[in-house]
Order: sequence, then C-alpha cells, then structure tokens
Amino acid sequence: MRSNESIDRSSVSVRTCKKCGVVLTDTNTYNGKSPCKDCVKKRAKEYRDRQDPDALKQYQRDYRSKNREAIRARQLEYNRRYREKNRQRLNEYSRQYRKKNRDKQWEADLKCNYGITAVEYYELLDRQSGGCAICGVQENKNGSRLAVDHCHETGRVRGILCHDHNTALGKFRDDVRLLKRAISYLEERA
Repeated sequence: MRSNESIDRSSVSVRTCKKCGVVLTDTNTYNGKSPCKDCVKKRAKEYRDRQDPDALKQYQRDYRSKNREAIRARQLEYNRRYREKNRQRLNEYSRQYRKKNRDKQWEADLKCNYGITAVEYYELLDRQSGGCAICGVQENKNGSRLAVDHCHETGRVRGILCHDHNTALGKFRDDVRLLKRAISYLEERA
C-alpha cells in the first residue's frame, strides 16, 4: 500500500462486548472474544449469589477430597516456582526474622529438633548445676547457649553440653567402645 492511500475505516470491524457494548481489547477480555472481563465477573457473581451457599461448600469439599493429590501437586509446584523466583528476597526476610526473633526461633528449633521446650532445657541445665554435664563450663567460648546432646538413633535428650564436648561425642559417633579406646590411648601415652 502506498503512503498517500488512505485506509477505509468503515471496512475495519471493531469488536465490542455483546452485553455492555464496550470496545474489546487484549487487556479487557480473557481470550480476545466477547464478553468483556467485567461482564464475565458480573455474571459469575450473579450465578454465585443464586446458589445455595451450603451446596457450594459441599461441592467444594467433595472436589477437594476427590482431587486432593492433584491439588497438592499444583500447590507444591506453585510454591517451588515462587521460592525459585523470589529466593533472594525470601532468604533476606528469613535472616532478618531470625535476627529479630532470636529467642523465639531458638525455642522453635528446640521443639522441632529435640522435642523439648525452653523450660525443659533450663530445668535440665539446672539439674547439671547450670553448666556442661562433662566440664561444667557455664557458656560456650563464643557466648552462645550450651548445646542439647541427644541420641541420634532414638532422639532421646541426654543432657546439655558445651560445644566442644558435644562435637567430640559426635566425632566418636556416640560409640562407647571408641571412647574407651581413646581413654586407654591417653592413659598409655600420658
């Protein structure tokens, strides 16, 4: 077409919503067809208003129970993509939350990892005269709380230890025979 030719505007059709007459664009329709988004929402609301709320709730419960696995899979996939997309922001939020709520987070970690509360931790510490069950030190070298020692097989809490002794037991894999051999080694070479 040459630049000096004009377009016959009467031959170009403009799509409009059949319900309200608004001109349809890509942004005000769901699929580029009539009706517009506002009319679709209005019709859906009118439909919901005509329905029995108890019947709708029952339908939703039935749907969720029949499709529990598919719904869960969709939710997990959505969560995975969201975390992947927002990893830096979520990590920063987590760091700030832990920093601001240090005691609350410590109590949650105690409950989650060892099944004890902060009160039980301090009761156990009091029974040990307020320090490590092995050496009696009151706090770790870096000023942090003493560690909860537990059996990795049963999960049973054994006591409260300083970082060094808790790590040492871990290095010996909680094996009494290895510890006895280490004691013999030290006694023989003292």
